[in-house]
Amino acid sequence: MYVFISWADVSVAERQEEARKAWVSNLPSKTKEEKALVEKLTPEFCLPEYYQLQQAIEVNSDFKNGLPLDPLNRDLLSINVFDPGQDKSAKYQLHRRLPPEVKQPVSLAARSFLLKSFPGEWLPGSSRGNVTFVGFAGLKDFLKNFASCCAALSQPLPPSLWLADNVLEIQAGDATQLVESLAYNADSEKSREFFQNALLGWFGPGASASRDADVLRLAAATLGFLVQ
Repeated sequence: MYVFISWADVSVAERQEEARKAWVSNLPSKTKEEKALVEKLTPEFCLPEYYQLQQAIEVNSDFKNGLPLDPLNRDLLSINVFDPGQDKSAKYQLHRRLPPEVKQPVSLAARSFLLKSFPGEWLPGSSRGNVTFVGFAGLKDFLKNFASCCAALSQPLPPSLWLADNVLEIQAGDATQLVESLAYNADSEKSREFFQNALLGWFGPGASASRDADVLRLAAATLGFLVQ
C-alpha cells in the first residue's frame, strides 16, 4: 500500500517567505487581473502553516524569545499523512500544538498515527513490506529528521520506519510539469483553473505540507498511485 507524506520546516518556510516577498514585489500590477493576482499571493495562501505560526507568536508574548521546544521540534512546522487504502488522513501543525494547548508535539502526534494505523509493521525484526512511503524528493532525509525529533522527546521511532527501503521519492519538477500538462490538456476552463491553482504560489517541497500534499496527490492520482 502507498502512504503519502508531506512535511514542512520553519527554516525552509522562512526562506520561502523572503522569496515570496521579493517575487510579489516584482510582479506587474497595472491591470485588474494583475492586481488580483498580487493580492492573492499572500503568506496565508502560499505558506499557510508558517503564516498561522506567526499569528500564534504575535498573540502570545511568551513566544517572542523562542518557542518552548527543543531545536529539532521547534523547526518541524507540519506533517501531512494520507493513506488512500484506508481513506485516512492526518494533519499536524506546529501552531496548533503550542502552550497552553495540552497536545503532543507534531513529531509525536505523527508517530502515534503511523504506529496505530499500521499495527505490526513496526515491530522489532519486521521487514515492513506492506507500506511504501511516497513523497517529494527529500523524503528519506525527512524521515531521518523525523526520527531525531521523536528521539529528542524520548519516544524513538522504530528503525524499520525511518531506515526504510520502501520509500518512493517524486521529483518536484516532474510533478510540476505533469500538473502544468494537465492544465494544458483540460477539457474545461474550470478544470484548467483547478490545476493552475494547485501550482499558483507553490514554493516547492518543505515550506508548506498542505500545499505540497495538494500537488503530490494530484500527480499521484494521475500516475495511478491512488488506484488500489
